[in-house]
Amino acid sequence: MNQNRTRFAACLTAVCLMAGAAGCAPKAEETVAQEKSIFVETVTAETGDLALSTEFIGTVEPDELVSVFPKVAGTVLAVHKNVGDEVKKGELLFEVDPSDIQLSVNIAQAQLMSAQAQMDQALGSSFDMQMIQLESQLKQAQNAYSTARQSLRDYNDGTEDSMDDIANGMAAFQQSMQSLKQQIAEKDADIKKAQEAGDADEVKKLMAQKDGLQASYGQAEAQYLMMRANYNDLDDGDDAQHKQLRTAVRNAQTAYESAEQIYELTKDAVHNDAIKVAKASLGQATAAFEAQAKQLEYTRVTSPIDGVIEQKNVSEQGLVSQSSPAYTVSNKSTLMVTFYVPADAAGQMAPGDKVTIENGRRTYEGTIAEVGTMVDPATGLFKVKASADEDDGALLTGLSVKVTADTAKARGSLLIPQSVVYYEDGAAYVYLLENGHAVKTPIETGISNEESVEVTSGLTGASRIISTWHPNLTDGAAVVPAAEAAAAASTEAASEEASSGDAASDGPQDEPDAEASDAAAGGAQED
Repeated sequence: MNQNRTRFAACLTAVCLMAGAAGCAPKAEETVAQEKSIFVETVTAETGDLALSTEFIGTVEPDELVSVFPKVAGTVLAVHKNVGDEVKKGELLFEVDPSDIQLSVNIAQAQLMSAQAQMDQALGSSFDMQMIQLESQLKQAQNAYSTARQSLRDYNDGTEDSMDDIANGMAAFQQSMQSLKQQIAEKDADIKKAQEAGDADEVKKLMAQKDGLQASYGQAEAQYLMMRANYNDLDDGDDAQHKQLRTAVRNAQTAYESAEQIYELTKDAVHNDAIKVAKASLGQATAAFEAQAKQLEYTRVTSPIDGVIEQKNVSEQGLVSQSSPAYTVSNKSTLMVTFYVPADAAGQMAPGDKVTIENGRRTYEGTIAEVGTMVDPATGLFKVKASADEDDGALLTGLSVKVTADTAKARGSLLIPQSVVYYEDGAAYVYLLENGHAVKTPIETGISNEESVEVTSGLTGASRIISTWHPNLTDGAAVVPAAEAAAAASTEAASEEASSGDAASDGPQDEPDAEASDAAAGGAQED
């Protein structure tokens, strides 16, 4: 850029010398002013996205990795799968010798059969016969009671109905008397309050109301007593046959209720106790048998998932226990890479974000599948899982890989070149071109990389940012856009060339003598 400015100044000087002293004086002054200005280039901010990437160490894991523990201990009878074999869910891996467990199953089965026999006995023929007999007695008592009641209804020819009506009327008057008694008690309470308040008129009024209630109570009581007398007259007026029939009804009712109670007691209480004991014994024996039968099923160990055998820790005639994994099966349909990141990085990640995975030989594309929301207690970091979008067989389970992920992002932000930003006491600023001068402008920045800086405030998309460095570039310095200066110089040179051509075409000129020519040449060299 300095060489361009030097050439530009030389051109201006040459033009002045060729045009003559008189015609070049104003142009010389303009040239001097331009030489004092700083020729600069400018750029504008661009709107775009910016991301910062960070490298992490991850571990390759299959989407599913299951350790298969046998549920019974014993001697391995047969092994059906080896490391590297592909298996389907439910496919047989190995078998444990079932001999000892089969013996336990047979014992449990015998105990179950014994409990079932006890249950059958509790529900057997002896109880059925007893219940049939009690049921017959109950029906006989019920029939005798019905017959006695029917005989009494036929004899009394309505007397019973009249007594029922009187009894209902007596009950109604009793209820009315109870209500009146409650109202009188409430009036007594109101009268006491009025007396304490010294309200004589209120006391008088309440006393009158109480007298009315007491009068109503007396009338109701008189009606009740009269009905009770009528009821007693009807009851006491029965002849000997009527009383005999009523006694027969009461006796038949008592006999029926007694038979019913005995029947229900035998059916629900005594028998239920026997059944409960038998059921408890049967349930216990059934549970024991099912548990042993399940243990027998556990001697055949199958794969819990579709996948590939990663590890095998059993051999034929060897021993296995419930505390040690016999097989490790992985589902490699989707390979996952697990890595741990700090909180600020986790906050910038989301499922679906792309990552790169390197295993030292090649790079794979990946996609974040899960971002942990709880700090891992062992690392103090957040767990992130990414799926490998492709697998060529080189990503082996447990392999350490390098994961590159975006940990800071700027979307649709103003971006400027890193080279135009200056710093003073940690504060960022740029120089803007405004009205032919450099204007020092503070800016606030966001994230940045080696090429670009995010500007969060201080600039607009139209700001002309000076991108040329110059030792004299300061706030307020005169500056000339290099492109504009070059265009102006080109236009002026073309104009001078045209003027010279016009002068030559006016007519023949006297040729200067050799001495004059030598003098002009010497003057030019001295200049």
